Amino acid sequence: MRFSILGPLEISDDAGRPIAVTRPLHRSALALLLLTAGQPSSATRLIAGLWGDEPLLSPDVSLRSCVYGIRKILPDAGRLITHPSGYLLAVAPGELDLDDFLDLTRRGRDALDAGNPRTATALLSQAISLWREPPLADLPAVPARQGLLDQRKEAREALTDARLAVGEHRQVLAELRTVVAADPLAAIICAVVRGAIPDPIPAAGSGACGHWEFLTDVNSKPASGGFAAVDLAATRST
Repeated sequence: MRFSILGPLEISDDAGRPIAVTRPLHRSALALLLLTAGQPSSATRLIAGLWGDEPLLSPDVSLRSCVYGIRKILPDAGRLITHPSGYLLAVAPGELDLDDFLDLTRRGRDALDAGNPRTATALLSQAISLWREPPLADLPAVPARQGLLDQRKEAREALTDARLAVGEHRQVLAELRTVVAADPLAAIICAVVRGAIPDPIPAAGSGACGHWEFLTDVNSKPASGGFAAVDLAATRST
């Protein structure tokens, strides 16, 4: 089987056929169980994640009913195990995208620290590609959710470092223009990257030298409201 929680919840059977999980409660419960796949999740934690502060007359009964519904959906109901500490969803190595992301990120960082940026770029690119939009769509707002989003951000930053180390300066800059257009606060990233890029940059196919300048135009109150708009332009003079 294959379980994916880094975007909207997706589950497929051993033949690769998708398994429909239509009820939002079941989707959220599965996402919580997969967050600690292979380890028991207490009933208290699951109830808090699923219903928060909403009062339930019989939370334990509601949780057992949810678990019963999930077992009916899974091709192998034995995957969802009742444990003395709560419930455990059994997942084998290579079946969960979260585990793959963490493993690829760790190996990518190790490669970068060891001075192998090309290997790091390949591994970290694979790690980032596992995320889908919207990220963690079915995972309730538990503390671990923000932690995962932070890990994705850190993996992206490590990937940028690796790509710069192999000379992909112009490609990174082109992508940053899009990032800044979507999120003006991301302009700080450009400052970081600017410090990492050699200056001057050799012009492609010539002995001339290039010089990159970043120009920002900040409007304090754009008509549409919200954050100031930052227009990033990279100009090259020889």
